[in-house]
Amino acid sequence: MLSKNKSKTSRSSIKKSSYLQFMFPDFNIYSSPLLILVIQGLVLSFLLFYKYLSKKHLAYLFLGLLLLITCYHRTTYTIGFMAWYDTYRNTKINYYLIQLTLATGPLIYLYIKSSIQSNYRFQLKDTMHFIPVLIYILYKLFILAYDSQQIGYDDTQNGPLYLWVDNHISDWVIGFMTIQLLIYLVVSFRLYYRFRAKLVEEYSNAYDYELRWLHMFLIAYTSLFVYDTVQLITDGFIVTLHWTQEWWFQFFSVLVVIYV
Repeated sequence: MLSKNKSKTSRSSIKKSSYLQFMFPDFNIYSSPLLILVIQGLVLSFLLFYKYLSKKHLAYLFLGLLLLITCYHRTTYTIGFMAWYDTYRNTKINYYLIQLTLATGPLIYLYIKSSIQSNYRFQLKDTMHFIPVLIYILYKLFILAYDSQQIGYDDTQNGPLYLWVDNHISDWVIGFMTIQLLIYLVVSFRLYYRFRAKLVEEYSNAYDYELRWLHMFLIAYTSLFVYDTVQLITDGFIVTLHWTQEWWFQFFSVLVVIYV
């Protein structure tokens, strides 16, 4: 789901160092639950990939990718809570933490679409949904290429271009991600309700179980979206949240993965 720039994780970890001076890996009440649930979520996502290979149903692939991305973002926070940034002060991991939230909305939409359309086939035009995340990946690679050529790159955690982007552009990127995900959730709900109305009209309650599952799936990810948006607004405009308060969104995210 949505996630603040990963340098925020770094700042949260630095705050943590003022309270605890443990070395990586630090298995504590914050890192351990995330680690256990993330591992379970990753196993589930790969089981879905296996099921896709055996059944050739695209819904399994889209759902597996969605769970994988959700777990990936929780992994980056898990290592932060395990004191990675405190132990490796000059780590360059922030450059390699690609914000894949831009693919979350398209995957939710395509999962719903492939679940309700038995004849659905992934077409070239469907790749248009993933243009923003591809642009973002190239954007991150450009930042890495530029900063790696600067003097003193090996002596600091984040180079000059990364810091400039974090201060001037990151909030705009987060805003775009928020709006994009909201649009895809609305479109996905619209697609679901049209499908449900058609089924009820033609087949009565024959597909009630499948409809309930798709509806709860959308509710689960919409709840995460609302929670994260409220957290972003609170932290950005009202009061700075402590890293232990931000932890709850990460925890609820992996609970959603296990629920799925």
